[in-house]
Amino acid sequence: MSDERTDGEYGVKTRLEKSGNSYELDGRTKAAIMLLSLPEEIAIEVLGKLDAEQAEKLALEAACLDYIPGDAIKQVVLEFQEQTERYRFVNGGGVQKIQRLIGKAFPSYQADKINARVQADHQPPPFRALSSASITQAVEFLRNEHPQTIALVLAHVENEVAAQILGELEEDQLKDVATRLLQIDTTPPDVIQSLDDQIRVRMAPTEDEMRREHRIDGVSRLVDILNRSPRAVEQQVLEHLEEYDDELYGEVRKAMFVFEDLLLLDGRSVQRLLREIDSSDLALALKGASEPLTALFFKNMSERAALIFKEDMQFMGPVRVRDVQEAQTRIINAVRNLEAAGELVIPRGSADALID
Repeated sequence: MSDERTDGEYGVKTRLEKSGNSYELDGRTKAAIMLLSLPEEIAIEVLGKLDAEQAEKLALEAACLDYIPGDAIKQVVLEFQEQTERYRFVNGGGVQKIQRLIGKAFPSYQADKINARVQADHQPPPFRALSSASITQAVEFLRNEHPQTIALVLAHVENEVAAQILGELEEDQLKDVATRLLQIDTTPPDVIQSLDDQIRVRMAPTEDEMRREHRIDGVSRLVDILNRSPRAVEQQVLEHLEEYDDELYGEVRKAMFVFEDLLLLDGRSVQRLLREIDSSDLALALKGASEPLTALFFKNMSERAALIFKEDMQFMGPVRVRDVQEAQTRIINAVRNLEAAGELVIPRGSADALID
């Protein structure tokens, strides 16, 4: 992320264009694509390891991305894999290098034994294509396979994955597979390798699927990440966005922590919020809220107060959507002010989970 940008270059939606068979991407755009393509929990962990300046620049770049074509994602991921593999090889050497060294350092009969053990210990587990797929995909793929094939696969994948797949099979198929699992003893490595290769090829995405454009809303993705990031990271990114581009800042700020997210608050926080906000705003806001959220507020009122409040809402009659949205915005602002003052906590991922 060493590429320099001038302030004026931020805030412009970026459309990725091809030059020949590949995209010309600078380091910061590659980093933003990589971040937006990661699962949220991993993206949050990555973002939290950057310093403030890096996080701000990366956030600005991510917010400017309108959509990311599938082959652009593939290009960035493959380049990342190539670079990390090169780095790993230089620092470690890998199985092939150490086996070559062993072969030169020992007589052949000793080297063969050592290298066979090394190869066995470092052989990647079979059927990773199934293990990394969703359970639904794995079950659909295996459902029409021979029970012996299913049993062989379940004998080699992680216990949790095997249990989930087994639980999704039809009753007769489940019984047959379980019986065959009991009878499995040893299977020749070439049989496992052959089956693994077949599964990997059959489950691989087609070229058309790889080229298909995957639309990613940079603003929404950034908001999802920031809503689960530490407060300090969120504040740094927002301050930088506000300084460099008011429009982007407004988009991100508006999308962060919507009214329904108040369901994340615990009872004590809801009670503190009730003391802070106007009851007429709450009545309006709850007109457009889900039943679980409405119930959460009533649960944290006294029985008498909840009864009076419900009657007041009934007497209000129809209200304008705009009025409801404005009331919800005022309540969200109150939540943010209370959080800034340290009087309540907005849960942001597992780190903010409460322990009794």
